[in-house]
Amino acid sequence: MLAQQKLTNEKYASQNISAKSESSSNESTLNKKQRLANRKVAEMAQYNAMQLKIDNMALADNHRRIASNSAAINSNSQRLDSVQHHQAEQDSHINENKKQASAGISAAFAQANIPQVTESQQFSVGAGVGGYDSENAIAVGASFHATQNTIVKMTVSDDTQNNFGYGAGVSVGW
Repeated sequence: MLAQQKLTNEKYASQNISAKSESSSNESTLNKKQRLANRKVAEMAQYNAMQLKIDNMALADNHRRIASNSAAINSNSQRLDSVQHHQAEQDSHINENKKQASAGISAAFAQANIPQVTESQQFSVGAGVGGYDSENAIAVGASFHATQNTIVKMTVSDDTQNNFGYGAGVSVGW
């Protein structure tokens, strides 16, 4: 190391430049580069810290939104379950009403198909059956001549939905 220092001193002595000034110039340049590098590292650290803060805020916002969406999904699931339950109840009521209506139609068919008293008869008793859409009914009835020109008819029925029905009518002819 001494030998190198001696050669450097001789080189600068021959050029009339002092080794110390070159050395201090090199140190000054190195210090400037080091300070510049340190400043860039500090700026990068500050940028990274700021970016990390932004990312953490975005993550916190995402977590909040996820929690909010999860709550909304749970609420919607409960509402959907409720709607499905009500729909099933409505379907059941509709099916029950359909059975009742079909049984009523069957009863009407049964009552309508009871034969009526003929002109030569004074009184008639009869029965009829009816069916519609897998529901059935049976009916009994009576008809009679109240006068020569007037017929009275009465019927009752029972159907597969345990409904009791009745009907009556009067006919006048001339």
